[in-house]
Amino acid sequence: MAEKDEKLVSRIYDAEKSFSKLDIKDKKLLYYLSRNFRLQIQDLSELLLLSRKTVEYRLNRLLEEKIILSSISVINPVMLGFEVWLIVFKFQNTTPGKESELIKQIKNDPSVFWLLRVTGKWDAMVGVFAKDMHDFTEKMHNFRSLVGSNLGNYDFVAWLSEFKYRNFIEGYFQGVELDKNYYKKLSPIERMLEENIIEIIERKQEIKNIDKTDLEILEALSENVRTPYNEIARNLEISLDKVKYRITKMIENNVLSGFWPSINLSKLGLEWYILFIRLRNASPKQRNELGAFLKNHK
Repeated sequence: MAEKDEKLVSRIYDAEKSFSKLDIKDKKLLYYLSRNFRLQIQDLSELLLLSRKTVEYRLNRLLEEKIILSSISVINPVMLGFEVWLIVFKFQNTTPGKESELIKQIKNDPSVFWLLRVTGKWDAMVGVFAKDMHDFTEKMHNFRSLVGSNLGNYDFVAWLSEFKYRNFIEGYFQGVELDKNYYKKLSPIERMLEENIIEIIERKQEIKNIDKTDLEILEALSENVRTPYNEIARNLEISLDKVKYRITKMIENNVLSGFWPSINLSKLGLEWYILFIRLRNASPKQRNELGAFLKNHK
């Protein structure tokens, strides 16, 4: 196999390439929100030494300029009994309009949690949840049927381990330091997330028991990360203490791993790259060394 197939870099395409310049206050605001998108306006005001009105204006500007696209509750699917699969593929015999139509159809599949248009060897990448190998085989069959004769080369891999998953790029925020009072602003629940900012996710992790109430809380947080706990309690008709207890247990059990904004990196003058590396005859020690390097790389 050619070397370029052994080591593939796919550049993720983002149509919005206009660059937004952020001053130091904007950068600090984005930094704090990247660590914890649930930080309240009053807390941010005190950390940034700005008025509430100014913080609200700056946050709204980040949203209006699509620097922040949405909010994310980081949920570990392995703990919910799902496997994670990545499908990469190339279109063939299509037009731009047909490709857009197919992308929309793939996006509407409820098992698809991640969909990217890319450049390089592949045209798109799709992240899929599946209960087991049999379930994934069925989903793969449905995917091939959906794309039909427009599907060119494709490949897929199972997500076995995740060593590092961060929402903020440390290199971009170099020189931005946390205020010494930052941790005082966090609730005990949110402080737990800070302590587990890097988690190793293994496919073999024990599945945790999640009931209907837990799922309803996760759904509420997924719709809006910044929803106050008392509002969740009121909407679900349960006590505030029960909401806090349930969220605490899900964090302790690594079901819930963070509250982040989805950041449009192209607005910061950055781009995403995904690197596929195939190791040949690597020893366990060499694999561990590579994992440690990637985990600590900024």
